[in-house]
Amino acid sequence: MTADPKKLAIVARSVNVRTQTFVLRHIQHLFAGRTVLVSTKRFDEPVFGKQTFTYKRSRISQLARNLNLKLPAWIQDVLLGPVDGYREFFDRHGVDFILCEFGYVAEEIGPQLVKTGRPVFTMFRGSDASSRLNDPGYRKRLAETLPALSGAIAVSSHLLDNLSRHGMGHPRTLVVPSGVDTQRFLPGTPEPGLCVCVGRLVPKKAPDKLLRAFAKVADKHDLKLEFIGYGNALHALQRLAGELKVADRVTFTGYLPHDQVIERMQRASMYVQYFETAASGNTEGMPNVIQEAMSCGLPIVTTRHAGIPDHITQDVNGLLVEEGDLTGFSDALDRLAADTKLRKRLGAAARSYAVENIDYRVCHAKIEDFIEMT
Repeated sequence: MTADPKKLAIVARSVNVRTQTFVLRHIQHLFAGRTVLVSTKRFDEPVFGKQTFTYKRSRISQLARNLNLKLPAWIQDVLLGPVDGYREFFDRHGVDFILCEFGYVAEEIGPQLVKTGRPVFTMFRGSDASSRLNDPGYRKRLAETLPALSGAIAVSSHLLDNLSRHGMGHPRTLVVPSGVDTQRFLPGTPEPGLCVCVGRLVPKKAPDKLLRAFAKVADKHDLKLEFIGYGNALHALQRLAGELKVADRVTFTGYLPHDQVIERMQRASMYVQYFETAASGNTEGMPNVIQEAMSCGLPIVTTRHAGIPDHITQDVNGLLVEEGDLTGFSDALDRLAADTKLRKRLGAAARSYAVENIDYRVCHAKIEDFIEMT
């Protein structure tokens, strides 16, 4: 006999954020798409046709949480929605398991979900297990919530280490990246000298340092650089490109749809990105763009940041530089730009690794097995 197919409730403050492709993929594909949604937002049309339970994030609840006030259960029911309401929704749609997509979601609503009697899990993806840990209230509430959950999943071991340093953990954990669609992010035809970087123009992605490293070797190898993404640093970066005399070699495309990002990656000769820990302590988990670049068979120059060393091995499927080593980064870019054989070898190894280890189907199977072993 075949076991009854399982159904999953996916919980996020919003479940249709275009940049959160990992959440959208979970909705569509985890447990063969047998999913329902729990979100703070109401939608004019169902996201992927999924049934959705809407909960509130009241200002009173947020204030109480910030002040570390322990509210009675009946007040929690008023502020976050009654447990019976969640339970009835889960019963009606045959939900077996619950997955909170971020640690701060589990901290916020996890206690209500646990009371429904279903196993509840949470994902940790970046700031939820790095900069947010600077908040004593968040740490306290998360430390109280985690033991009640059935397991914790992180996109990198780095994030679990961060939690452990703050005295938090769970006896059941899984490290698995968000994954990439290796059947969609395919190798293309490289354009000589074209470097690509994808992501928001924000401090932890250090686009200014990448630009400075690029400027040191751009003329020597006739390189061009495309920044794909948008952020508050855009105008400062445009000025810096002028000061470094590489404005004619650098293009800022702004936000692009996923299909166009794939097309740009498939034209690139190299993928370059300089990640670093922000002053706030904010880090990546395991950057999706690194996974996508690997899937496209691109030779990569990046930093030893967060979960990246879990998947990129120096001189095997990419080049890694320590955070803060700007000279080392430009030297690595210089080396890669000068060596066609090295680019081909690293790119082929990156593609092979992606197909075998970080295709989202492989990652989803690990998550499903972990959840079902409750």
